[in-house]
Amino acid sequence: MKNLLFSAVIIISLVLAGCQDFLDINQNPNNLNEVSINTILPSGLLYSAVVLGHTTQLAGSFWVQHYNQNASGMQYDFLRTMNFDYSHTFMSAQWLSTYRQTLPALRDLKAHVKDGFMNGEAYVAVSEIMEAFNWHILNSLYDRICYAEGQQGLANLNPRFETSRESYNLIISMYEEILKYDIGELQTFADRTFAGNRSDMIFDGNMTSWMKFANTVYLKMLMRDFASNRSKIEDALDSEIGFLDAISGDAKFARFENLPNKSNPLFEADRRQMGNVQNLRACNSIVIFLNTYDDPRRAALFEPDVNGAFTGGAANARAAVTTSRARLDALDPVYFASAAEAYFLKAEAYARLDDFAAAKENYDAGVKAAFNRWNLDGTSFVAAAGAYEFQNGSEEEMIEQIIIQKWVASVRCQAWDAWFDLNRTGFPKRGAPLSVPNRILILDWSGTVLETGTYPRRFLYPQHTYDFNTNAPEFAPLNEKMWWHE
Repeated sequence: MKNLLFSAVIIISLVLAGCQDFLDINQNPNNLNEVSINTILPSGLLYSAVVLGHTTQLAGSFWVQHYNQNASGMQYDFLRTMNFDYSHTFMSAQWLSTYRQTLPALRDLKAHVKDGFMNGEAYVAVSEIMEAFNWHILNSLYDRICYAEGQQGLANLNPRFETSRESYNLIISMYEEILKYDIGELQTFADRTFAGNRSDMIFDGNMTSWMKFANTVYLKMLMRDFASNRSKIEDALDSEIGFLDAISGDAKFARFENLPNKSNPLFEADRRQMGNVQNLRACNSIVIFLNTYDDPRRAALFEPDVNGAFTGGAANARAAVTTSRARLDALDPVYFASAAEAYFLKAEAYARLDDFAAAKENYDAGVKAAFNRWNLDGTSFVAAAGAYEFQNGSEEEMIEQIIIQKWVASVRCQAWDAWFDLNRTGFPKRGAPLSVPNRILILDWSGTVLETGTYPRRFLYPQHTYDFNTNAPEFAPLNEKMWWHE
């Protein structure tokens, strides 16, 4: 098999070539100035985006049944069949890139700013928000993280891993410290430091949006243990900080160019570098749903097939070249979080708090934001008697509706997050139609090497973790649940 899957290092080198004006950090770290500070931040943001937008997005797209492997290729068969082990480099990309590139860049920036750079508090806040975000990704993919001792380099070759609960609680604590910042003061500093440069490649120096992003991911983490975090969730919902919305926009990296080595990492690796532009095909699970409700988003997510219709292949099977190809674009952003996601998170929280009116309000807003991403209007879909009208019912039925719409909204942008939701909630359901009336969806997990009825739940730690670290966690197979999984 032609193995052209890119490791994290290769992908990062490709994308960095497109941002070299921002990312030239080969300077004396003991003599940082305003110019060098303004080039380090983009490196941390870009490192955060590259592997998430390729490796983790690709895995999520297969494992929530958005995409299939084209029948004429084999590059992604291991994701389709789940037939691989911890020696596969695909599993190590997010782990290695985060520890070797992303976190060092963010921490170096923060350390040097604190060491004397004037008015650098906004840089510190952004660095901390992105650190916490990257830790949340590692924790969601691998479970136990190596936090306290994992960044000591050669000083500690056998770092201890925090337990599952310790890892989770560490991330919650990070966000709780971040959310103590005074936004007004941060904005004053940001106006002095970000003005006239493009170093904040996410929100252009808007600290209100940065804090909304932090609060959104904080709520997502809290929802993994609703019973224990109920009061914190209620406080977060009432917080003056708010969440990502139509005003803040999405937390996304959108500085790509349609040129070799400068484009969206999944597009670059799959469409431009792979040599087989037919690889990614639509999966029946998503296409049947979109077709059932005549959802116009299908044209933004997939190309028509040879007959002008939208068709997919059976889940976990190779799809014919005559089916719809997944749409990818060189300029596609990499999303860290989105307004649609925030609305759906709030809708789920309110559903669990037995507040139907608030759940419906945020569900409707989430659906409309998801349509708006593709310059479409979803108002009629959530209106009375609309295809996606939010229906009052049991807590489980309301959550099911919310997660299904979040699943649809994640195609081509946040498939990895839909996979986290599948693990946490069990929705979309597997092997049976939805219980909510007028909702048709079946996820099929036959055809893989995993135990019947199970599906991938986690990434595998890199092989070198087991080869060289005597404190490595016990091996956990792909389909082993984490503590917060349903």
